[in-house]
Amino acid sequence: ILVTGASPDTDIYTIKARTSLTNITGVRIETLHDPSLPRGGPGRREENGNFCLSELLVTIQPQSPWVGQIKLAGSYTNYFTASSDGWRVQSITFVAHSNNVPLQFTGITPGVWLDHIQLRETGRKYYLPEEPLAPLVGQQAFGQWNLEVWDSRLGAQMSASDLLSWRLNLNYVRTNPPFVQLQNNQTQTNSIGTNAVRYFTFDVPCDNGTVTNFLQSLTLPNRLDLWFNQDTFPLTGAFNDYPLLLNVANGTSLLQVGVAPLLRSGRYYLAVRNTNAVPVDFRLRVNMGTPCAPPPVVAIGTSSFGPDGFTLAWTASADSEFSVQYADDPAGPWFEIPATIGSAIGEFSFKDDGSMTGGLPAQRFYRLRPH
Repeated sequence: ILVTGASPDTDIYTIKARTSLTNITGVRIETLHDPSLPRGGPGRREENGNFCLSELLVTIQPQSPWVGQIKLAGSYTNYFTASSDGWRVQSITFVAHSNNVPLQFTGITPGVWLDHIQLRETGRKYYLPEEPLAPLVGQQAFGQWNLEVWDSRLGAQMSASDLLSWRLNLNYVRTNPPFVQLQNNQTQTNSIGTNAVRYFTFDVPCDNGTVTNFLQSLTLPNRLDLWFNQDTFPLTGAFNDYPLLLNVANGTSLLQVGVAPLLRSGRYYLAVRNTNAVPVDFRLRVNMGTPCAPPPVVAIGTSSFGPDGFTLAWTASADSEFSVQYADDPAGPWFEIPATIGSAIGEFSFKDDGSMTGGLPAQRFYRLRPH
């Protein structure tokens, strides 16, 4: 350290330094000669270039990080730290509540050095709708979606050139769509919205006979479609959808039990589809004209599921016969185990150990089909 300037009779010199050394037991001051000092120094006294040291005071303060503050008025305040042993990089994320909001950096004593500041958009911004979307829950997602963006900062509606892109994410819950259970030879009058689908089911009680499906549009000249599936709801992406009536105002479709597409008794599924630009009122009726014996009365006894598989026991009349169907989802598809279960005393049982059903998943559904 070379001192220049005025040379008073007495002066105080304060030297501050940082060190990573520990267990310091002594301090040494070494004086050096310099041609700019009187008589070459090492002091500044004009007569002889000497000096007199009257007191040495050493204090030690533990090293702590230097602290700075970053503040975004009205929305964000945070602190960051720095150290003398090297540069540090710190990142923060914030959202400005309006335009032209100042971003303020403040060094808290003794302060910090800032070498570089970079601002960038995160690229993932979410905006809440002006109105709740709860009324849309459970409605059909099929159709045209329109987005209207209002810029509340500038107070004007944005044009198409201002919006670079947008995306609508629809979360679907895997569940059965709402449906109506049809009764034999009873007309169901209903309404279907624009570009929408309505679902129905009908239970065929026996393995022989003819089932007649009637569909009539009540909003002419608009026409409708009627789709069939033996195992699950049509037009949901499953296999084995079958068109019974296409683009009809008043139509009839006959199905023979045991002949494709109605391969067996039990429940089948219908979908009425409206491809018109207006809602349509309609009538739907299903009639099984051939009488058949009523299904047996079944009383479920016990059921259990364990490491060895699923076991089900039930009682019915001694002359009854059953098949077991299974699915990994109630909506289907359903598969039938190729074995007939009978009992001479009316006590029936079934066990699924996975050998005939491709293994045992964590969840499975079963149903009985009487013959």
